[in-house]
Amino acid sequence: MKALSKIGLTSHKKEERDEAASLKRAMEKFSFSHETDLSIAVQLLDCAIADLSAYREHFEESKQAAQGLSEKWQSCENSDPEFGEVCK
Repeated sequence: MKALSKIGLTSHKKEERDEAASLKRAMEKFSFSHETDLSIAVQLLDCAIADLSAYREHFEESKQAAQGLSEKWQSCENSDPEFGEVCK
């Protein structure tokens, strides 16, 4: 909040001042819950990290599948639409 106030007061750019004011208003309206359980947030972050790790492990497989589709689609572009050729 302090940084946004400082930007609003010291910036020479109108867009920057407006954006800082807008963000500051949005943060002031945001309701913070004092009953938030940090352990739930930690669990959700752990799940997100696990999902991202799984995606990374299977990246090469996904890349090869995408390349195969790309090659197939490129061969479809070379077909002649006048004769109703359909790529399968």
